[in-house]
Amino acid sequence: MARKKAAPKEGAPLEERLVDKFGSEKARLASSHLTSDIETFIDTGAAELNWAIGAPGIPAGRLTVFYGKEGSGKSTLALAILAETQRRGGTAILIDAEHRYSRDRAERLGIDPARLVMPQPQTLEAMFSDLYQIIDWIKEQEPGRLVCVVVDSISALPTKKLLESEPGENSAIGSAARTISQQMERLNPVIAKNGIALIFVGQLRQHIAMMGNPRSKERRKVMKDSAMIGEGALIYYGSLFVYLTSIGIIGDRDEPMGITARAEIRKNSIAPEGRRVLLDIYSIGGIDGPDSKLKLLERIGTVTRAGSWYKYGETKFQRKTFGDVLAEHPELEEAIAEAPFRWLQGLDDADEDPEETE
Repeated sequence: MARKKAAPKEGAPLEERLVDKFGSEKARLASSHLTSDIETFIDTGAAELNWAIGAPGIPAGRLTVFYGKEGSGKSTLALAILAETQRRGGTAILIDAEHRYSRDRAERLGIDPARLVMPQPQTLEAMFSDLYQIIDWIKEQEPGRLVCVVVDSISALPTKKLLESEPGENSAIGSAARTISQQMERLNPVIAKNGIALIFVGQLRQHIAMMGNPRSKERRKVMKDSAMIGEGALIYYGSLFVYLTSIGIIGDRDEPMGITARAEIRKNSIAPEGRRVLLDIYSIGGIDGPDSKLKLLERIGTVTRAGSWYKYGETKFQRKTFGDVLAEHPELEEAIAEAPFRWLQGLDDADEDPEETE
């Protein structure tokens, strides 16, 4: 015998009676837990980037995209988040589509190679298939476990159609974008339901409309001359888009120690978008976390600067002794942790990095 639905509660608000009438499978109140709620964030390792995102890190259960030109710090940032996932006892998964994984580099960034899972799909379709199986298995074994998956890069995986086509054959053009669009329609609800932090790293390629087109100069006036493969679909399904640009070298040009990268929030479903910050990214050690914290404290006015000297209350210090000041004043860590949420209080922090306007 079919089970009867509970009768709507008399005297209850119309919204509650509506949910009771149709059942929780068809309608729910937003005050109840929804799969779209973000309960977990993973620290990026850069306090200023967290401020720009407007959260304590990237969201679990959502798609995050790091994209830009080569050498802009995309992979380093993604690896740093995998390291943070491991530190928190979670599972880190890296799909190295570019075949550039370096164990030494990963260890310098804090990753434990013995706990890093690296699937080896040969095509874009196989990558999505592997993701479904991995997510299902992990959630069967340990529901609620923190999982972060990085695909580096989504642009490097060929489609099955491309592998089977002849070089120069036009039938395979656009197949990657179509595959990404179709698969993300299925994958997005899966990562939301299971709280999976999914990161796609994307390389910019010349826009297909500009290739060999004699009218490309006219088209550039209304179109971008470069784009990421599948960008149209990812923009639709992604919650966070971070565009990275290398704007300078740290150290001597002949022996560089790292780069300074500008991170711009191009899309943000969590907080206001459009914020830009500068990140110092070193070849050994990755993102300069302490320097990012100091910049953030200066940005929000907790610390002031005059030349090379900084001041917090009555304490004066220089950049090299900031670690000692941070240890002596634990309230500074509290200010750093609360800074990403200042937009909720209507506090308008400077959009430009202090070092950009010096």
